[in-house]
Amino acid sequence: MEPYSQIDISQWTQVGEGGNGKTYVNQSRPGVILKVNKGHLSTYDAVMHEYEVSKGVESLGLSVPRMHEIARVGDAYATISQLIKNKKSLSRICHDEPGRTEEMARLLCEKGKELFATPCDTDFFPSRKVQALWAIDHATFVCKKKRKVIRSFAEAIPEDTHCVHGDFQPGNLIQADGSHYWIDLDRFAYGDPMFDIGHLYLVCQVYSSMKRVQDIFHMTIDQFHAFWDAFAKAYTGKEDHEEFDRQAGRFACIDVIVRTRFVPPSFMEKLFFWLLCTKALQEILLTLLLASVTTWAQNTFSGYGTGASYNPYLVSSVEHLIQLVNDVNNGNSYEGKYFELTAVPSPAMWNRVLMFTIARWLKP
Repeated sequence: MEPYSQIDISQWTQVGEGGNGKTYVNQSRPGVILKVNKGHLSTYDAVMHEYEVSKGVESLGLSVPRMHEIARVGDAYATISQLIKNKKSLSRICHDEPGRTEEMARLLCEKGKELFATPCDTDFFPSRKVQALWAIDHATFVCKKKRKVIRSFAEAIPEDTHCVHGDFQPGNLIQADGSHYWIDLDRFAYGDPMFDIGHLYLVCQVYSSMKRVQDIFHMTIDQFHAFWDAFAKAYTGKEDHEEFDRQAGRFACIDVIVRTRFVPPSFMEKLFFWLLCTKALQEILLTLLLASVTTWAQNTFSGYGTGASYNPYLVSSVEHLIQLVNDVNNGNSYEGKYFELTAVPSPAMWNRVLMFTIARWLKP
């Protein structure tokens, strides 16, 4: 007989939804919350991993909602854990009180530093560096030349036996009555804190251009950018954090590949890295950016020109290209408009555009 109770979901009330699943409460079971993950995250192995990791993180003295049991919801597995009353994620606070966005970024920095200073159980939790090297070696959709460069960078990362969250971002730290709790711990590991910071950079500077991500986090792209700026200043103690941004960007690239350690790469991810390795990247990328356009009410562009065939928009800077990425990514388009590339983009310029383009295809 299976030891897990079967839950009748019709008797539970949905109270939340995130990128990984939905949460429910039941008046007859006060003090607990039911979490039902989506897709492959609702399998027995995935849910048991989440359960055991949560227990393991709690044993380190970190504040997390207490895990109670595993249950069944139809064919899916789910978890029942401690209900944190009056809770709000930092991202939700940013949405409800936009003026506190920078305050929440500094709070995530403070709690993050506490997390990064916590010694990890290296017998139970995995090394993020080892995971990264494994993911790079198995990322056959990345050409050998690029894999070699990325692996060389990863090999040079110093090993660190302190904790990293794995999905470090403002939606995964919740606040309730003055207390704070880490949630969504399935990628918890030990390693250099820049692994986590690189992921935050990816969320705030790349994924933030996706409307779906803005909806999940309840934050605007401007809030994401302000959040990162405040976080970086608090973490480094400096107003100028350009070098910190560069290093975070390097780890963000590692994070994109490490993601495939947990989720098989999609066709579009494979296509992206294939394009990254081709000589025809510039022409193909422009085609991708400007293809399949239909309608857009404003049809405005910051570059020179009117968009007419006899006076095309002049694309002459990385800002122009990034604007196109964001416009198309957000459902806008330039029907009947014409563009002319007026300068040969430098490698650095294309790298910046690629980081923004990645948001069209990859999920956080």
